[in-house]
Amino acid sequence: MYLKPRPIRRKRGLPVRRLFGILLLSLMLGGAYYTLQNRDTVLPMVEQLVSTLSSNVNDTVSTIAAPTPTATEDPSRDVRLAEAAWDSGSYQEAVRLYRGVIAALPNNVRAHYFLTLGLMMQGQIDEAVQAAEDTVTANPFSSDAWAIRAMALNRAGRYADSIVSAYRALELDPQSARAKAFLAESYMDNGQPARAATELEQALTDNPDNPEANYVQGLYEWEVNLRHPRPQPRQRPDFVPIGGVGVAQQRQQRGGRDLPAALHHRQPRGHLLSL
Repeated sequence: MYLKPRPIRRKRGLPVRRLFGILLLSLMLGGAYYTLQNRDTVLPMVEQLVSTLSSNVNDTVSTIAAPTPTATEDPSRDVRLAEAAWDSGSYQEAVRLYRGVIAALPNNVRAHYFLTLGLMMQGQIDEAVQAAEDTVTANPFSSDAWAIRAMALNRAGRYADSIVSAYRALELDPQSARAKAFLAESYMDNGQPARAATELEQALTDNPDNPEANYVQGLYEWEVNLRHPRPQPRQRPDFVPIGGVGVAQQRQQRGGRDLPAALHHRQPRGHLLSL
């Protein structure tokens, strides 16, 4: 028996996908028309949204690319070791340690000061002058920085520059016995002993126990009053904790001469420097 197939009936209406597409297109056209009609209000909002999204992306990329921070070593241990080495007379070791302190604390004037002085004590005058310049750079408003620069320039034979630097130190601190002592030393080496004596007397009046003033006083007594041969500044003896007396005694031991009792009797208290 033959069965006649039923005809396929097509559903009326539009397919769902096409209907969704038309709806989406209508929304887009409507949004474009609204934006066009209200562009003065809408465009700033769109620009702000784009800027925010861009900033978030940049922050995310920077966070991903940034290296993991490493802990910074505390320099206080090196500071203590450097001071201990200096106090024990291990100046070469102190210089090495102070270099490390300065690498961690580049504006620490005290560390710069002792590094400069330590280099001078080891005869490294050119390096000491550069270290003194770095001391001033670390804090150009420090009287001590300009004072140690004056001393380093004196050791380099640059007396006029040394005098200028000492006066700059006194501008910053008119009561600085240290600056007055180094000014006196440069006047003495520049052939102006009377001015040297005036500055030295004022330094010792301001601070009778100042180590630098006592050191220069010892040099003055030995080289000017006692008329012993004056060495070149680069060959000056090292600083010693008891100031002028110690310097003169050191020279006595090297020269094999008797030291007159009238040389100098002050002995400053404390450590070598009063920083």
